[in-house]
Amino acid sequence: MGITSSFDGKSAGYPLVVIGGTHGTPGITLNPYAGAATAEWVLKTGYSVIIDLSQLKDGDRNRFVGDFLETVRRHKTAQPGPILIVVDEGRRARAGGSARPHHGDRRLPAHRVDGQARRVRGIGSLVITQRPAAISKNVTTQSETIVTLNVMGSQDLDAVSDALKHHVPGATKKERTAALEDLLREIVQLDKGATIVVSAAARLKGTIHRIQFRRRKTFDSGATPSSASRPIRRRSWRRWR
Repeated sequence: MGITSSFDGKSAGYPLVVIGGTHGTPGITLNPYAGAATAEWVLKTGYSVIIDLSQLKDGDRNRFVGDFLETVRRHKTAQPGPILIVVDEGRRARAGGSARPHHGDRRLPAHRVDGQARRVRGIGSLVITQRPAAISKNVTTQSETIVTLNVMGSQDLDAVSDALKHHVPGATKKERTAALEDLLREIVQLDKGATIVVSAAARLKGTIHRIQFRRRKTFDSGATPSSASRPIRRRSWRRWR
């Protein structure tokens, strides 16, 4: 897990507990039946925790997430307090419906984050995705702040446009439409790390922020290998004749 290591990999990064995956914290395992117990432990200790569900089957993943979020909801109902739940790969999030997904539903029961949890004091949520078009409308319509990086696909641009159209400045519909078109053209051309931030908060409504993310301080485990760092093995054409 790159975030726990420095950029050069020679020293420690952020002191996070990693549960699950192939780079979990030694001595801590992910039990698909211990979603409730894991939530209670996180709430009790106050640790910043990354839970990697990538190695779980769909049914086990849904069970763990459902139990985890339901426990957080009940705990914060009784004892309100700030907590932020980050959902990566948000395209897999399911919003609305029952706590338990029906047979064959492979999406995570994220409605416990974007729906019920938002009505409980102190629980915030952040949903991340590379495919805006695949995000449930129940998630996007309840998002107060939208951070957009470079988007290229037409379906994803349509989803971004739908999410931003009510937040662009303009006194008339024509002015807002023109502002939105300009914004979408800018989004298509954004450089790496450049972002457009729009908030529905009353004090920020109609204000578009442009932010450049700084270079990460921790190890980039998801970086694309370059030819300089990973030599390419040359093969003779005769081998493939």
